[in-house]
Amino acid sequence: MAFFRVETEEDIKNLNFLERIYGILFKPSITIKNLMYQPKLVYPAIVKVVGIVFLYILRYPVYERHIRELLKMRLSQPDVGFTPQEIDLAIKLAPRSVITSTLINNTLSWIFIVLALYAVIKWVFRGKADVTQLFSITGYAYTPVLIYFLICFIASFFTGQLLVDMSPALLFPSLKGTTIYGFLRSIDPFMVWQFIIIGIGIKMISELKKSDVYWVTVFVFLISIFINIDYYKLLD
Repeated sequence: MAFFRVETEEDIKNLNFLERIYGILFKPSITIKNLMYQPKLVYPAIVKVVGIVFLYILRYPVYERHIRELLKMRLSQPDVGFTPQEIDLAIKLAPRSVITSTLINNTLSWIFIVLALYAVIKWVFRGKADVTQLFSITGYAYTPVLIYFLICFIASFFTGQLLVDMSPALLFPSLKGTTIYGFLRSIDPFMVWQFIIIGIGIKMISELKKSDVYWVTVFVFLISIFINIDYYKLLD
């Protein structure tokens, strides 16, 4: 089979890894159908759990400065109540501890989102749902976010900043530190792309009507934002 020349159901079942990646980006229904036949969990687990940690490790000096500056802003707020000595110690230990906490948070949030999706599809909207398929599809749907991390990696050599802001928060810098800013800062084109893929996956595995798929996708979209909204409040 020529690269991504899909003509039969057998072709769909036999997609290789690169074909699944290409498909999830440009022909998501093909890759999702493949994952429905044969759910894959290795790649989803790596990208969903490690995810941004790839960027942290590859650009560790920039990441270290980024985390320390972010934590200093957060701990220096009047309502936090830390002494200067406590702040200095936390800032010193932060870079490595944040990597560990990120791995744990990514794992728990992924499990929570998949189980929430399963519950809403199965018990609220009475659709079809399979936990393994949901883990597989949401993991592969994270691929556009990896493209964003690649852009951040390349840009960091020119800007000296860890992340590239492509969010609507660019239009409202005065809101920095607020929940609204955190919400807006959480949204970027690659995240939207990710949830478009997830929406297609929900439609295909659940067989729900279009309006129900919309509400389920919005539900999981909002959950994913609010899990990390506090982190985004103080980002530039």
